Amino acid sequence: MKKYSRFMAGVALCSILLSSFSTSASADDENWQRRKKSFQPSSKIHLMSNHSNDHVKNRQAIVKTTLSNEELVKGFGVTIADSSSILGNENLKVVRIPKKLNYEGTLRKIKRSAHIESAEPDYMVKKMSNDPYYSYQWSLPKMKVPNAWLGLSPKARIKVAVIDSGVDYTHPDLEGRVLSGYDTYDEDSDPMDNDGHGTAVAGVIAATVNNGIGMAGINPYADILPVRVGDEEGMSTSDCVEGIYYAISQKADVINMSYGGSEYEDIEYDAIRSAYEKGIVLVAASGNEDDSVGYPAAYPEVLSVGASTPNDGIADFSNYGELLDIVAPGTDVLTAAIDGEYDYFDGTSFSAPIVSGLASLLLAEEPSLYPDDVEYLLESSAYLPAKYKGKWNQYYGYGRAVALKPFYTKLPSLKNDVGDRRSKAKKVTVGKLYSDKFDTPSDVDWFTFKVSKKTNVRVDVSGVAGINSTVWIDKYSNGKVINEKPHDARGLNGKESFTSSLTAGTYYLTVYDNNYHWAKDPYSIKVTAVK
Repeated sequence: MKKYSRFMAGVALCSILLSSFSTSASADDENWQRRKKSFQPSSKIHLMSNHSNDHVKNRQAIVKTTLSNEELVKGFGVTIADSSSILGNENLKVVRIPKKLNYEGTLRKIKRSAHIESAEPDYMVKKMSNDPYYSYQWSLPKMKVPNAWLGLSPKARIKVAVIDSGVDYTHPDLEGRVLSGYDTYDEDSDPMDNDGHGTAVAGVIAATVNNGIGMAGINPYADILPVRVGDEEGMSTSDCVEGIYYAISQKADVINMSYGGSEYEDIEYDAIRSAYEKGIVLVAASGNEDDSVGYPAAYPEVLSVGASTPNDGIADFSNYGELLDIVAPGTDVLTAAIDGEYDYFDGTSFSAPIVSGLASLLLAEEPSLYPDDVEYLLESSAYLPAKYKGKWNQYYGYGRAVALKPFYTKLPSLKNDVGDRRSKAKKVTVGKLYSDKFDTPSDVDWFTFKVSKKTNVRVDVSGVAGINSTVWIDKYSNGKVINEKPHDARGLNGKESFTSSLTAGTYYLTVYDNNYHWAKDPYSIKVTAVK
């Protein structure tokens, strides 16, 4: 390992070659045409719930409280496992939850008490890797990756496509982890990496754990599908797009794209959308220019990943802005290099595969998760500095990715969510106020109302922090959509308000976030008749 050699590994730029192509989306798919989702994720999955207590010590929990031992025992039915003076000085007590009580339910009850400051499982912690360079991988304990390994009961091996400069499949730390792939650059079946970028990305995701050599990847249950789309001089849009379609054809579960450009491309977006509709989780580097997020990270279906530092700051090169979703460690990232070596790398190119690895961990535990599910679990559980009050912001997105908490995070209930298509639109009355939420990353809400005569109306949709609301209005008559018009004047955090002159008939309003973001705070919507 070259312990101190470092270089800035920027995201390679895709050339802009195919701008004449147009979208292939079906004209009658309104949610696709308006960049909306074609499915709603299940809200019933709760990862690592009943089977996860095997990595909690003796059903114990650590509680911070001023309550006495007697009050804890009487109030919650627990026993006291440890209340040493050292812990007591910090108002910490270790309690044991009896087998007759549900562990998670009792822990939630303790947490909800006004007399409890915090309550967390008493996890078993041990050295998880005998890989000699593991101690140099600061990001793994930072994100609690070893704790996540302890609790896994994987149901599937997950296929992660690395669309990059290829992968050195002879690297000893990737032995047995690299599938047969493809080279769209040379149009052959040998995706060998001569540059090193793709090998480094693959190492972050899936370097073998506990094999006594090198370092540890994020996911011990991932296989790498190598897709070579360029060399050290870069790559073209056509090769990248071909790589995405190849990954789709090989039934990849996750696609990692540690490359980027500054331009939107219809043909690239069509490929991204095709992968998303097949249920593939898409992850891309935000870019290293200290500028706005590049493509493909900027496409709404893609998890856009910026770079964080060991002290949970943001790397000074990391791209940011409205299209950022999450950040992950991106400086001094130790990973595999070509010719069987290891090196340190900087760049969002190496933050993205950390998120791809975490996404694949979730899918190994619960393969039925949709891309929206995976994104929500990672984002809603991410660590965010207190000054941001738990809300999305342009530098961190939803926060710095973590490994363990997503497995204990519940998906939002969609029981009361407004319908996601025209046929399920919520009927509203002119003059009455309604509310809903942007529940999931691609949530879309449909509302409908009627006017009996020519009427001027004002539509108001309140602003929500971190959300760029877009509102469409149209008239629906005899199975046809007419007078369709979008409104997105206020941008991020802004309230949308507009007036329309309507003739008698049935009208529809569609509300969604243009960036596929979600928020726990509700928005309000009101249609008002005006003169």
